[in-house]
Amino acid sequence: MPMRFGPYLLRECLGTGGMAAVYKGKRRNKSGYETPVVVKALLPEHRRNGRYIRLFRDEARLSAQLAHANVVRVHDFGAVGDTPYLEMEDLSGWNLEQVWSALAKRGGRLPVSIALTIIGEACRGLAYVHSFVDEAGIRRPIIHRDVSPANVMICRDGAIKLVDFGLAQLTRGETLKIDTFLGKLAYMSPEQLERHQLDRRADVFALGVTLYELVTGRRLFAGANNVDTLQRLQKLVVEPPSRLNPEVPAALDVVVLRAIHRDPDQRYPSAAEMMAALDALAMPLATRAQLLSYLGTLAPDVFTHACDECGAKVAWGEECASCTTKVDDAVPIDDAALFDGDALFDGDAPIPLTALAPPTPSPSLSAAARLDAFLRRRWLILVLTLQLLWRRADAWLAARRVRA
Repeated sequence: MPMRFGPYLLRECLGTGGMAAVYKGKRRNKSGYETPVVVKALLPEHRRNGRYIRLFRDEARLSAQLAHANVVRVHDFGAVGDTPYLEMEDLSGWNLEQVWSALAKRGGRLPVSIALTIIGEACRGLAYVHSFVDEAGIRRPIIHRDVSPANVMICRDGAIKLVDFGLAQLTRGETLKIDTFLGKLAYMSPEQLERHQLDRRADVFALGVTLYELVTGRRLFAGANNVDTLQRLQKLVVEPPSRLNPEVPAALDVVVLRAIHRDPDQRYPSAAEMMAALDALAMPLATRAQLLSYLGTLAPDVFTHACDECGAKVAWGEECASCTTKVDDAVPIDDAALFDGDALFDGDAPIPLTALAPPTPSPSLSAAARLDAFLRRRWLILVLTLQLLWRRADAWLAARRVRA
């Protein structure tokens, strides 16, 4: 680092996963202007693996259709040589896993109001993908399948983004048959572990586990190793969060324990219902300025701004300790509107919760279309059968000529 990658200058590796590496860099436009971007590139060991290439392309095709304030935006997809890549918006900040690690070193935990703010915004993004409508106007719910602290991003301006749709799948309102065992073990729902039918409730389980860990300051199912984690997922008796943190009200216990219920029928049907339950608690939430102020004390090199007068690092919305200059908030927005629980935000237009009804299956094919598809399959089978018979007959005749 830095290194050239097609039209990009990659400056920093933000991390690697099982399928790809993520880099922070810049793209030079034709006008010479440089745009900060994040590039996700397939790892070298998977460049000739058709399955991973297909997963990567599916992520690009899916992510390009998503447009929501709480979901990462994908700008472009391509390949440099034999390496596929995604170009995403630059999300400078920390994910929840990094926040957790910093708190663990200090022996602390997030204030409940801040934890609820973060999970509430992640819920909005998840509710959007759970009720996704494709370009044809067909409701096609998306199951993320990899919700975890590492995939909830807190940007430097306080925005909360759901990232990494590499394992996500589009549905037509039906459940998904599990054919792969991918994701983070400590956040997998029991039905995903047992490879049963999967639906949106698997994402609710993972988000509920994340909320539990944030408000208690303890890992829930993560053990010393995969075997220990698996045993905890199957047998651990989960204590209500209020027993581990007296600041957690009993009403929040009810929401969290329902979200992580081992029986999917006892969970919230989707993230929209879980978000409505959190909003119904009417608990105080942190504003964006309060969130940034808290994170500025936790990660001063990330969530701070240089004072215009003396250049010292100052948290957003706070006074500079050196020259007492007031630093404005990162984004002059209405926090009450941002965290309003009565609507989901899709761009600038609010979507009422009543609009997030359970998805209806996509329209079935007409009788004529079904007949056409049936005849096409029959014709293909007939052609293949005739070709096989012709080859066998030709081989038989050739053998007869040889014997003669």
